[in-house]
Amino acid sequence: MEKPASIRPEVYTEHAAALEELGLMLGEDRGRLALGLDLLTEALVTAGSHAVYCRRPGDQATPSRDMQVITSRIEQAKHLIQDVMGSLAKRPG
Repeated sequence: MEKPASIRPEVYTEHAAALEELGLMLGEDRGRLALGLDLLTEALVTAGSHAVYCRRPGDQATPSRDMQVITSRIEQAKHLIQDVMGSLAKRPG
């Protein structure tokens, strides 16, 4: 698999098996998107776990503002990737 210049190379070595498997199942581009979605999901879980301990002063039921922003941005990125994957799935080939 050829690595685009804009991507840091460690993602290809660290996740080589997943990229290979997803690439075979979905095609190279869709496989990379699927892995990106998986990585964002892992980051969202980690951020959610961290948000349990990072609470607003005076309102322990609400995560801190920075954790809310991080979680929101990860969710937005996931939605964009899901939209692209949906569009690609509708295309022939």
